[in-house]
Amino acid sequence: MARFDDPVSVISDTEAWRARDTYPDIMGRGPMFALVEQEADGRWRVIVADEGNPQGCRDELARECRVRAAEAVAVKDREAQRLWLTGARRMDWEKLNELRVGECRFRIARGDMFIRMGPDGPEPPRPSDPDPMRPGEGYRARSRTRGFLIDPAAATGMSEGMLRIDLLSFVYPSSRVPHDVRADSLRALQSHPGGVLLPPVFAITEFTEGRWTPMTGGADTPQAIRDSLVTYLREVAPMLHEDDPALVARFRAAADELAYTRWDETRIADRHYRVMRLERLVRVGPDGPEPPRASDWDPELPVQAQAERDRLNGVRYDD
Repeated sequence: MARFDDPVSVISDTEAWRARDTYPDIMGRGPMFALVEQEADGRWRVIVADEGNPQGCRDELARECRVRAAEAVAVKDREAQRLWLTGARRMDWEKLNELRVGECRFRIARGDMFIRMGPDGPEPPRPSDPDPMRPGEGYRARSRTRGFLIDPAAATGMSEGMLRIDLLSFVYPSSRVPHDVRADSLRALQSHPGGVLLPPVFAITEFTEGRWTPMTGGADTPQAIRDSLVTYLREVAPMLHEDDPALVARFRAAADELAYTRWDETRIADRHYRVMRLERLVRVGPDGPEPPRASDWDPELPVQAQAERDRLNGVRYDD
């Protein structure tokens, strides 16, 4: 831990300490995954993060290999092109969590997401959270995760260091998860005892039937997720409630109003929505970030393996 005296760091640290009192309970939201590449100095850099499942990151690695193959063509490096295309084909067929192409080393890394909860529900965005885009332009914000360096030795502020210590001791409770999920969670305490906090992300949650239920995955900024709820109210909710024209009209009117405001909480009819803040931790061991666990939900096959299975099952695709 280190002390940072610049004004932004002081404000961020103060808000983080306040959150510990206002939202004292930490709940596991579930895993997230990232495609990372090892740097020359041994540290790892995030290429892309994906909340869904590991296969999304494997597919991204296949795409990354093809991009670099094209770059090799541009400089007339046929051997590099061959290596990158070989890597892409492997990712199209194999469920790999690590790949080496020449001197480059990639890994599918696993992390956990966490929600801070208080008496009034999940923690909303903090004033110091970067939120530079205007309403309707959240998609234009630069990702704070892409390019992020996973460096357990990097200095952190006091509050961030305390949060990291809190999250590193987290184990999924036996009352809420299957035995294998909890067992993997316990093993990770020993195999990957260190960790790094990724920049937080933001999601929409709805208060329904006496509890807060997440509606969306995470977005890089509060505005990006606000914009997603506006889209939901305009395009999705009317289809789900087409038998109630009055409710649909309220959804659309709310969308028109919210589209021009920077809100973090709103009520529409009997529905209660909030933008919530999600912390993310990637565990790190002697050999780098933790890979996916055996108990992680990972049902999808690589694209060519899935196509082959479909062919064997008689599924045909039109050209």
